[in-house]
Amino acid sequence: MKWGLWCVVLAVVASTSVIVWMSRTQDFDPPPCLPDGFDSPVLAIELVRSAQDVSRILRDPESGKNRQVFRTQIFEDWFFIPSYSLVFLGLIIVGYRKTSFGTGLAFSAGVCVALAAACDVQENLAILRVVNNGRFDPSDASALAIRNPSMVKWAAIFAACALVAPPFLFRTPGGALTRWLARAVGASLAAASCVGFYALFKNPLIELATALIGLGFALAFVLSLMHLLRHRRPRGEAPA
Repeated sequence: MKWGLWCVVLAVVASTSVIVWMSRTQDFDPPPCLPDGFDSPVLAIELVRSAQDVSRILRDPESGKNRQVFRTQIFEDWFFIPSYSLVFLGLIIVGYRKTSFGTGLAFSAGVCVALAAACDVQENLAILRVVNNGRFDPSDASALAIRNPSMVKWAAIFAACALVAPPFLFRTPGGALTRWLARAVGASLAAASCVGFYALFKNPLIELATALIGLGFALAFVLSLMHLLRHRRPRGEAPA
């Protein structure tokens, strides 16, 4: 269990650091024209439906600066993909430890995380093909080559949230604060999955779903630290 807890703690720190890094390099100029309901240019370009959407986000024909910004965002995302995957892996280990009934659920959650990471890579490569296209004429096929793996990625992430949530909601040993935090982690991830599955049909709501995932990860960070501190004993002290 201990290395699962450390996995959560270190991976949350890593993913938070990458998020801050990415937020500080979104110096778009001119500002992207985002589809209705979107606030994030990065999420908007992941979910484009047409060549027109791509051109409006990049701000063709004055898109040289914005194309470079998206290249930078994708470079940073190569670090974010393994970090969020490791958070999920740590949560799976911590949540489903010592449970025979949960083996299938844990395996399914792991498959969902692996699928999400693989689709994230495919999505990034598709975006790079578009932003590296200097002719300023991306096709609808190129836009869908971004959107399709992105939709699978988000569906897999929300499925992983749904599978990771139950042990935190219903298997909560420890003191009152520990139980409350564990249930808050489970509730955040369960809410993220519910909002997220609906957001697959109303895409701008993915931003709310990701905020709920972030809340769940932050609470899991605190919970994991509490467990690590509780299990820490002075050198030479015999186990109780």
